[in-house]
Amino acid sequence: MKKHSYLRLAALALALVLALTLVPVSLLAKTVQPAWTVPSGYNANDYNAIASFLEQESASGVKNGAKLSSTYNPSDPTTWGAAHFTWTSGSSKRIQSIYTIYFDLVGSFDLSNCTSLESCLVYGNRIAALNVSGCTALNTLYCYDNKLTELNVSTNTNLGYLNCSRNKLTALDVSHNTSLVILGCGWNDIETIDVSSHSSLSSLNVSATKITSLDVTHNTNLSNLYCKENALTELDLSHNSSLPLNSMAVVGDGRIGTELLNVANTFVAYAYPDEGAEFIGWYTPSGTQISTDAVYTFYSSTSNKQLVAHFTEAPVGLIGDVNFDGSVDVTDALLVMRHAMGIITLTDEQLAVADLDGDGTITISDAIIIMRITMGIG
Repeated sequence: MKKHSYLRLAALALALVLALTLVPVSLLAKTVQPAWTVPSGYNANDYNAIASFLEQESASGVKNGAKLSSTYNPSDPTTWGAAHFTWTSGSSKRIQSIYTIYFDLVGSFDLSNCTSLESCLVYGNRIAALNVSGCTALNTLYCYDNKLTELNVSTNTNLGYLNCSRNKLTALDVSHNTSLVILGCGWNDIETIDVSSHSSLSSLNVSATKITSLDVTHNTNLSNLYCKENALTELDLSHNSSLPLNSMAVVGDGRIGTELLNVANTFVAYAYPDEGAEFIGWYTPSGTQISTDAVYTFYSSTSNKQLVAHFTEAPVGLIGDVNFDGSVDVTDALLVMRHAMGIITLTDEQLAVADLDGDGTITISDAIIIMRITMGIG
């Protein structure tokens, strides 16, 4: 009897599970009603996208909408601030432009499929996520000075102006945005940027990123270039006739950067020595010194079209540690002495740390200095 009872219960349980699978998920899930009503004449997708963002709160409990307007009401767009949101006319108003800058707005802004959105200016806030997928009419997106960790602009093929600087981006793909005229993505942890298909690009800012190379040979309309505070060691600008330089290069251990602002005819070249190295000066390729200023400002593009930054070589290791064992001791002094006497020949790496008196040659004097350091009287 017990066995039949168990079988009967198992059959009932299985029937219940099968019955539940036929019930629509929408009936099983709890329906959450938004805290607003979409007014007549507004597109529901766009209105809900804006209202949802405005309803998000800061850690102190202040809603984004309340930061924009003291009379904020999520069901009344006229209380959101006339200058902040522009809608298209007609029977189904769609969001056309957004202008909410420096209001300390927070949270996630999902504008997906707002197909009439042309301009989105939301810079100077603390927005953590921004979704503009499907915004096919988007031409201007300025979202710099936020907290974005990613930004997908692959569907925004009409994008002409993009500035996403000063966020937390680690990558940026603009290969689908071939109409870009202005691109700013500096002060992010971006390691590479490909602008090879952007023939209309006139202004590029990639300063303070992690890029190690930059190819602008295809950007023949480029007139403004900001690329300081990177790990660049060369720049080919020979195809950019609107820029005042044809090339920049490095000799020694260091990096270079630029701020070339053609509108104001103000041009700045930056030299950054590696740790332990020193900047010597800016030179022409033929060896003529132009300036000893690491930050070299010039106002004419008629001469010195090629700049070469000369640096000293950074020491390979600890000064005096000739055998690279992590300490300066008698063994190092003996090696230097034997080299000075012609008994052995030190490698280039060893020579770089053996010149203690800085006279450019390795002599007994250097060995004596190492001995004094070892004895604590250096």
